[in-house]
Amino acid sequence: MPHILLTNDDGVFAPGILALAKALQAQARLTIVAPNKECSASSNALTTRSPLRLKQVELDGGIPGWTCDGTPVDCVKMGLRIVCEQDPPDLVISGINSDSNLGSDVLYSGTVGAAMDGVLLGVPAFAISLSYGEPRDDFSNAARFAGVLAGQVLEQGLPEGVLLNVNVPPGNGVRDVRITAQGRGRFLESYDSREDPAGRPYYWIQGLREPAPEHPDSDEAAVADRAISVTPLRVDMTDRDCMAALQSWKLDK
Repeated sequence: MPHILLTNDDGVFAPGILALAKALQAQARLTIVAPNKECSASSNALTTRSPLRLKQVELDGGIPGWTCDGTPVDCVKMGLRIVCEQDPPDLVISGINSDSNLGSDVLYSGTVGAAMDGVLLGVPAFAISLSYGEPRDDFSNAARFAGVLAGQVLEQGLPEGVLLNVNVPPGNGVRDVRITAQGRGRFLESYDSREDPAGRPYYWIQGLREPAPEHPDSDEAAVADRAISVTPLRVDMTDRDCMAALQSWKLDK
């Protein structure tokens, strides 16, 4: 039976990772290592200036797991290097995130960052998210699809340096599954300025997503059309066409 490492950025007791574990426990041996708190928008952050601690926990239904007081990437590294040192996993799955990771979200997402770290450490990986909508906390479709995709990744493999970013529309009525490109939508942030009791200013980030021009093959277009989006992402972000263009620049003077 294959061995799968589960993690997330919503915290070890989040409903998404529980739904994922329940959906996968019949087809794989599971190890859960997830943050002890929500770590959304932590991207590839790594703890380097404070100690890290692992603690055994029990999820609903008696499912065992580990929690780490670091970031999602810390959880993957400690899962692979400590918890699973003698029994390396065949696959890393990060999720199920409680909101979408579309377009430029992948640059900030702790969910995607954790899956990326699995790939950097030589283990196939994918991130899976449930897009915002109603019903808000029904992870059943996303969990079922995670089981299907896990089986295919374990059977087919993934190219070196590639992870999959999956987004599932909420509710029933999913139309199909589409292989997509990363969209161009982004989050337009603003900062709400407030004062503490001592009169010192502090700020809360807020904002809305800015939709991008329609690209039929994008992750955003697929989810808007109620399709599951599967986007292959590369860890190597080099633009080789630009490399060639830069050769003509007069940089050696």
